[in-house]
Amino acid sequence: MELISAGLDIGTTTTRVAVSRITISDTAPAFMVPDMRITQKSLVYRGKAQLTPKAGDAIDSRSLTAMIEAEYTQAGFNPEDIDTGAVIFTGEAARKKNAPETAEMLARLAGGFVVAAAGADMEGVLAAKGSGAAAMSAGRCILHTDIGGGTSNLCLLVEGEPCDTGCLDIGGRLIKYVHGSKQIEYISPSLQGLNWGIAVGDVLTLMQENVIADHMADILAQALYLKAQTDDYFKVLADHGIAKPPEGCALSFSGGVGELFYGETDADFDDIGPALARAMQRSPYFSGVLRPPETGSATVMGAADFSMSLSGSTVHGEAGEMPMKGIPAAAVRLSHREDIPFLAERLKKAKRRSEGLCAFAFKGFSGASFADIEAIAEMTVKALDGDIVLVVEADMAKALGQALARRTKARVLCLDGIRVSDGDFIDIGAPAGGAYPVIVHTLIFGR
Repeated sequence: MELISAGLDIGTTTTRVAVSRITISDTAPAFMVPDMRITQKSLVYRGKAQLTPKAGDAIDSRSLTAMIEAEYTQAGFNPEDIDTGAVIFTGEAARKKNAPETAEMLARLAGGFVVAAAGADMEGVLAAKGSGAAAMSAGRCILHTDIGGGTSNLCLLVEGEPCDTGCLDIGGRLIKYVHGSKQIEYISPSLQGLNWGIAVGDVLTLMQENVIADHMADILAQALYLKAQTDDYFKVLADHGIAKPPEGCALSFSGGVGELFYGETDADFDDIGPALARAMQRSPYFSGVLRPPETGSATVMGAADFSMSLSGSTVHGEAGEMPMKGIPAAAVRLSHREDIPFLAERLKKAKRRSEGLCAFAFKGFSGASFADIEAIAEMTVKALDGDIVLVVEADMAKALGQALARRTKARVLCLDGIRVSDGDFIDIGAPAGGAYPVIVHTLIFGR
């Protein structure tokens, strides 16, 4: 079975589109329970970076829509051909006043099971995976940084897995020039507390630009624990930083500035991005960094290739309209047999945090007996009324779903093999070979 996945990265400076073909196969031996896995991913279209259209302090939705439609035409696909994927707003684009509405509009345009998403944590992970840095971290530790127009998103990778993320307002579009000059047209509000003595209308000399770019590179080095952190670092911390990484952790970069840093492009969008890349090149802190396979298109590749997961194949699902989109997730503690007697009360408390349909997530535990499954089902129907959606990490969804179905006439969807955190949102697509495609995301706009 094949799925077509689209990735749309709406960034501070540029917008990119990528389309991938994802192959799903049953990897179980003959006569065994099916084990559906993603076995192959291949890029079928990579769009060029285009300037993200703006209208004052908002995104120009009409021009952006026309741009995406033209990209789909160039790729040879219609929206109805797209099975999954993500529209992700990154950097300052996620802070534009009409970003949420534009994201939902583009998600509908892009395909039936394409999710709108924003947030530094998700962006950092997608860029780390899309760049290839996650694969490079097998057997080692890599601190990957995606440097775009508005933000730098950090992701600590250990043995191929993201372990920590962080974000700071350091990027190539934070200072924008009048076309063809070094006259400042825009300074991001995130830089205004740094007291660099510059203002809109100033014309920067080469020395002034270099001093500012060196300072930005210096703050980035602080974020990566390459030198002591100063007040300026904390002033540009967008949300949260990362904990100090293990000794000997390698570095890698991606994003538009990363692409410039590695000398893969000489693109100049009339901003401080090229100067920042040159400052990083001459900095002693960034010598000997690793070079991932993908740089400028890392986030959009991550959105196209890594935004979707598959549930386990031994799941319980009852017919209903698919896809189910934007379901809030609430995590409850159930990781040991001793947690079962407290499950009903924990589910009731979790239910109070959201209105309407909610996906309740818990870890579960291996070796659950028939009595354990029956007790979990009993506690669940005691706490919940209406349709039930459960997402479990442990392999117990089919038995648990059947136990629930015997106790309620409501629709029951019970999936396993998916890790969900409290506050996430999930989108669930129509089953593929018995497994359900699931996108786990966080909607954060305006931070």
